[in-house]
Order: sequence, then C-alpha cells, then structure tokens
Amino acid sequence: MKEKSLKLNAALNIVKQCMNLLFPLITFPYSSRILNPEGIGKVNFALSIVSYFSLLAGLGIGKYATREAAKIRDDKIQFSKFAKEIITINFSTTIISYALFFIALFAVPRFSEYRALLCICSSTILFSTLGMEWVYNAKEEYVYTTVRAMCFQVLSLILLFVLVKTKNDYIKYASINVISSVGSNILNFINLRKLVDFKVKVQKELKKHFKPILILFASSIAVSLYNELDKTMIGFLANDEQVGFYSASTKITKLVIALITAILTVISPRLSHYAENNKEKFFELLKTTFNVILMLCLPFMLGLIVMAKPLTILFCGENFESAIIIMQVMAVIIFMIPLATFCSTQIFIPLRKDKYTFYPVFVGAGVNAICNVILILRFGGLGAGIATVIAETSVTISSFVLVKKTGIETKNLFKYFYQYLFASLIMAVAVYLSGKYMGTNVFIVFVRIFTGCLVYFGCLFLFKNKYIADILIKLKKH
Repeated sequence: MKEKSLKLNAALNIVKQCMNLLFPLITFPYSSRILNPEGIGKVNFALSIVSYFSLLAGLGIGKYATREAAKIRDDKIQFSKFAKEIITINFSTTIISYALFFIALFAVPRFSEYRALLCICSSTILFSTLGMEWVYNAKEEYVYTTVRAMCFQVLSLILLFVLVKTKNDYIKYASINVISSVGSNILNFINLRKLVDFKVKVQKELKKHFKPILILFASSIAVSLYNELDKTMIGFLANDEQVGFYSASTKITKLVIALITAILTVISPRLSHYAENNKEKFFELLKTTFNVILMLCLPFMLGLIVMAKPLTILFCGENFESAIIIMQVMAVIIFMIPLATFCSTQIFIPLRKDKYTFYPVFVGAGVNAICNVILILRFGGLGAGIATVIAETSVTISSFVLVKKTGIETKNLFKYFYQYLFASLIMAVAVYLSGKYMGTNVFIVFVRIFTGCLVYFGCLFLFKNKYIADILIKLKKH
C-alpha cells in the first residue's frame, strides 16, 4: 500500500473536526433557545446514560484494532483475517450491551420518564458498531470519512430547522443528534467490502485479542466515568436544568479539544508503524506532534477564559448565563486533556504499553467520582466543572510520570513551552483589551479571535520559534 501524505491526512481530519465544530456552533444556538436549559439537560442526561452501554459494546476495540490493523494493512489476507475476528467480537459485545440496556431501562425507576428518549439515543450503540471506524483509520481513508461525515451533517442541519420548533421537541433533537454523529456509519458498513475480503477462508483466532482489548477497555471505562459521570451525577443529584448549564459550558470546550486531538487521531497509526520499523522517525514525529499540541492548547485555553461571556451569550443565549463561570473553570481541561491523550495514543499504545493507558485514567475516575459527590451537592454544575479539572490534572500528571518509564525524555518535549505560554498570555491581554468596550455580536467576537491569532503567532515569530520558522520556510518553497 502506498504511504499516504500525513499532511493531507491531518488536513482532512482537521476539516472533518472543523465540521464537527461548526455543526454544533450552528445548531446549538438555535436548539438551546428553543429547548431551553431543561430540554438540553434531558437529552444530555440520556446520552450520558447510553454512553456506558456504548462503552461496553465498544470494549476498547477502536484503539487496539487501529494499532494492530495499521501494522498489517499492506497484507490483504492478514488484514481481512484480523478484521473478521474483531468484527465477530464487536457484534457479540453489542448484543450483550443491548440486553443489559433494556434490563436497566425497566429496572431503574429514574429512567421511567426518559424511556423513549433513551431508546432513541441507544441507536448510537448499533451505529457505532456498524461504522467500524478503526478499519478506515488503519487504512488512512480520510477522504472518504470526511466527505461522508459532511454530507450527513448537512442533512441533520436541514432536519433540525424543519423539525425542532418547540421546547417539547427534545426527542426529535436527540434523533437528529444521532444522525449527525453516527448515522453516516451505515455507509461505512456498506463500503466495508472494498477494504475487507470477507471471502478469505481463515480460522478465526479470537482469544489472542481479549487481553489487550480488555486492558484498553479498562482504560476506556475510567475515561468514560470522568467524561460522562458528571452529567449522570448532576442528573441524579441536581436537576435537568443544571445538566443543561453544565452541558452548554462544556460544549465549546469539548469541541476545541476535539479539534486539537484530531491531529493525534491521524498521526497515531503512523506512529504505530514507525514504532515497529523506524525508531528515529518515531521520536522525531513524536517531538513535532507534541509541539503542535502545546502550540494550540495554551492559546485556546486562555482565549476561552477571556471570551467565555460573549461566547456563552452568543452561542447559548441569555438563559444560559449561569454557564459562563463553569466554562471559564472548564477551560483548563483544554490544556490537560490533549497532553494526557498525547501520552496515551502517541506513546503508550504505539510502544505496546497498553497497561499504562489504564493507570492514569483509573486515578482520574476515582478523583472525579469523589469530588463530584462532594461538589455537585453544593455547587451543582459548577461543582462538576471543578471536579473535572481536578480529575484531568491528576490524569495528566500521572501520564507523564509513566512516560518517563518508557525511556522517553520529557524535558526535551517541553523545550519551547515558555514561548507558547508567554505568547498566549500576551494574546489573552490583547483579546481582553480589544473587547473591553465592545458588544457581543458575531462580528465583534470574530474580530477579537482574529486579533488574538495575529498577536499569538506574531509573538512566536518574534521568539524565533523553530516550528513556526519551519512552516514559513515550507510556505516560501511553495
């Protein structure tokens, strides 16, 4: 198989993530004003419940399968054999997950008023399994996945404006969310025969996959616990309105994180390939990736803290003013999560240190659960935000402690950290001053963001940052 351009792959995945970013930016201002905090809260509470069953169906297969399939992607017979084995496991866990879901649906009293909503949201379990995104990631088929995702997002956008008209339309809103996020996966399933030869006669070896999958599954459980437990616990300990405030405050934060980690998603298969075949390229790509992550997450974090108020009012409406302080607190995870994800997907998994992915998130899940119980009862959504920041910080610190055990020198990775930090601080001051006496309309928000970008990258240019210099040199050549 011809090695595809990493730059093109990264660009395509960023386009895909930008669409994932733009879609909520277009739809959420509309839906939040129609459904209000309570309606948004109902949908997000239901999605948080379903996420646990999706987790069981997924069983940590995605990361493991992407890594292993990337190594044998040039061998069609071995690739098809591996794919058939993983598909068998995945469909089995999906059936088990649905069985447990329907038991919970009728056994938990709190779910009685959410049954219809939960059933709609549960379709994400089936569509995620049918999607088999790991096959396309391993084969680096980013053109196909990007175009497919964009088409379904446009369809969902049309459906939203046509169908969601009143605050009682939250079930329709949930259905449209399913279509936009995983509905296109049905096309993945149809297209799968072009990448996997199901006619290959091979004896399936399922047992050998269980141990690495279960290790990553344990890690995924912990990740899900501190990603979704917040909304679940707010729903049980507070009310739908507080879930709505919390969900609104995390919407932009999580979208920014998704944009940054899109780079990691693209590079992970290539790093797995280099880890086996070319250590020099592995370490060089690792260093470059880490600097790109630092270059992005620090200005995004400080920028969101400064811009929280106008973004919340513009994005969610006046009814969500209580979400502003939560968003400012939660902005810290824009720095923490990409760094922890970098350690997991770019170091531990390519180097086959799968167990190292589990320890940090296990610590984070425990910290988050304890902090949630203490803080949500007293502060509602804000308490959940504080708990998340504490948990994510513990995960990041734990991850870097374990990175040292792999033999990678982290000191070299942070060589340009202070350049990014100082440039981000100067940018934050500039953005704050540029908007101090202005309103919150769309034009002003974009002017402030553009000002911030100019100041930030201008500072890095003056600091003679190596990676900015490399970009400029390549641009001159073209």
